[in-house]
Parts: sequence; structure tokens; C-alpha cells
Amino acid sequence: MYHRVHNVTLSPDEQAVVSNAAITVQQHVNTEPVLAWKNGLFHFDNAPFKEVMQQLSRWYDVDVAYMGAVPSRKFSGELQRNLSLLQIVEIMNENKMNVRLEEGRKLVVLP
Repeated sequence: MYHRVHNVTLSPDEQAVVSNAAITVQQHVNTEPVLAWKNGLFHFDNAPFKEVMQQLSRWYDVDVAYMGAVPSRKFSGELQRNLSLLQIVEIMNENKMNVRLEEGRKLVVLP
């Protein structure tokens, strides 16, 4: 089976998207969220609470448990990835989220 090689040259603020063996170029892309990891940041742009927790779970290798409904809050902003998990928990609690870190690497979201 042979695959055709497609060459695409991207300019600043463009992004290549590959789907169904086709490459399309999106223009005027906000590159901040895409490059945030490279710059050592979490970048949230109106992100649902669950998405934020999933990113934190992957980065800090912790499980997340909800002791009630998943909060409906959304988040915008950036956090440095070099913060400790304890610092993240403190920031979340300062912002009126009831979160605690339990032994065994578990992040618990309380109602």
C-alpha cells in the first residue's frame, strides 16, 4: 500500500489539520492554546471544569473524584505547569472551589 506525500507550507497563525487522508490549512488560528504546553503553561479559554480537571489529572498523574455533581464553572487564564499539585489545590480553593488532595494521589472535588 502506497501513500501519497502531501507537502504543505504553513505561515504564522496557520494550522494544518489532517483528516480522511486530506490536509487542510486553517488560517488565523489562535496559537496560544496550542503552544501553551511548550511555554510551560496550562491555557484555558472558557474551559469546562471537567476539562480542567482532566488536564491536571494527566499532568500530575492523579485520579479525580467528584463527591457530587461536576461543577458547571468555566475557566479562562493560564497556570504555570511547574507549580506543585499542592499549589494548584491552594489556588483552586482560593477561587472558591472546594478541592482537597488525599493520600494515594487522589484529587477530590467536594460539593
